[in-house]
Amino acid sequence: LQHNENLLYNKIKLSVEISKHLNPTTNIRPLYHTIFEKLNNQTDHQSFARPPLYCTEFTNLIYQTTCDVHTFKKDDIQNDKKFQEWINKYHVLYKDRLIPIFTDGSKTLEGTGAAYYNQAQEISQKIQLSNKWSVYNAEVIAIRAALLSALTYNNAEIIIISDSQSALQNINKISFHIKLGWLETNCKQLIHKISKQNNLQFLWINNGHNNITGNEKVDNLAKAATTRHNNSTPLTPIQDAINNITKELTNDTTSQKKPWFNMTDMTRRETSTINNLKHNQALTAKRLFRYKFQESPLCQCGEVGTTDHMILGCKQHTQQINEL
Repeated sequence: LQHNENLLYNKIKLSVEISKHLNPTTNIRPLYHTIFEKLNNQTDHQSFARPPLYCTEFTNLIYQTTCDVHTFKKDDIQNDKKFQEWINKYHVLYKDRLIPIFTDGSKTLEGTGAAYYNQAQEISQKIQLSNKWSVYNAEVIAIRAALLSALTYNNAEIIIISDSQSALQNINKISFHIKLGWLETNCKQLIHKISKQNNLQFLWINNGHNNITGNEKVDNLAKAATTRHNNSTPLTPIQDAINNITKELTNDTTSQKKPWFNMTDMTRRETSTINNLKHNQALTAKRLFRYKFQESPLCQCGEVGTTDHMILGCKQHTQQINEL
């Protein structure tokens, strides 16, 4: 699976094959089956020959730089004054070498956008994204654009300022998670490369902005980027594409206001049993003991009679378990 396509994509394919064997006679169409078909019909999402994690050098994955997410509190109305004092202190220390870069992502009814603003050189960039992009990935691609712009600096004190705490922490933490996206891994590569010639750090400020000039400006730029003015946008991250399809299918299902078993020919007893198993409400020995219907939580085989035990491990039901 690791050498074919994106791992999430392959997990969906695998789930489809499994569902074919588990549900050979059911009329229910597996959700993953529908997602897979819809992904096949779309060309506006990212797809990789290998998961991005395996295309990234180990040194990039373990490298960390300074990431300050504690200096400014979320509900502190004095953040604008504190930030000005903080930035003035750095101006005194580094003077012309200080490069503060503000980043932001925005999502509106019209679309999604991202932007960065280099306060030292009055340079900015807007990135128009499709409405399939999540706010989180919009924040990450804004940080990536800021990092790309910082590649030209040498011996500078670069501070990238964002209001997305999760984005900053994810791109700067040591992670070998298989779901690590291309945006995060690419940011890690850029961070390592920039840090060889500069002092790079990240700073989080709360999303209330609180009259911080640079952050207010980048916020307006990101909002302006949400307005569609051309048809060329970056490919949607695979996870966002899956989430959008799932949401669409889920909304279609919930709008009908019918339970999951409405399209099956199951009896009331069968659907009731499945629901009880899903919510751990089956009449097992442990549950009967809890409600004082029997004196012991043990099964007849001598082990605690939990739902998992009854379905997977009870010696009294070996034949039924094998058939299941």
